[in-house]
Amino acid sequence: MKIRKAKTRSVSNKGTINTAKPIAGAAFKGMDAVVELAIFINLITNNTTSFFREEHHFSFLTQILLPELLAKQRKIRIWSAGCSTGEEAYSIAMVICELVHNLDDYDIKILATDINSDALYNAEKGIYDINQINNLSLMRQKVWFHRLY
Repeated sequence: MKIRKAKTRSVSNKGTINTAKPIAGAAFKGMDAVVELAIFINLITNNTTSFFREEHHFSFLTQILLPELLAKQRKIRIWSAGCSTGEEAYSIAMVICELVHNLDDYDIKILATDINSDALYNAEKGIYDINQINNLSLMRQKVWFHRLY
């Protein structure tokens, strides 16, 4: 099933909206319910994300959680729920690669999920604007990113 992309537009805050149903019905008239829902979800999700967002989570991951897990087991599964365009999931992958020097000895998988299909499409591509990596160290920029021209 193909999902059509809806045009985004700004909405004036002059009035109030009691329910989304009349708007969704008018905006997606004639589409089937599954397509309507997918487009609606893509329009209302905020996709707030960045590399190494919530730095204290990554400190905990590198200093406490991963060392303990790696010492006890070889199979590790990580779920990045609500991953948006993938920056958090890729940040987790970077941390693991920097921490684990013998990756072939482990079975580590990261599952990245989101309800926004457009965001997941962009996450799967793994292509980011240069401004999205400005907060990373130069070392991480050089090791983990390649400029596309």
